[in-house]
Amino acid sequence: MITAAVKDVISYGEGTGTIWLDDVTCNGTESSLSHCRANSWGVNNCGHEKDVGVECSELLHNIFIMFYLWNAQ
Repeated sequence: MITAAVKDVISYGEGTGTIWLDDVTCNGTESSLSHCRANSWGVNNCGHEKDVGVECSELLHNIFIMFYLWNAQ
């Protein structure tokens, strides 16, 4: 399972260059940021003061293995 955390401009500072995504809306089930609703890539009406970063990570689930004793007395 992949999880994501959004960090605001305070965490990373303002970026520079092209703003690729604007008005991004995710519901939390997307496997990629590109699956979220947003304006077309490169189309925006904002400045870098609204920049955010997205940190993605994979959660490792605990795996429980049960050992069964066959023909145990």
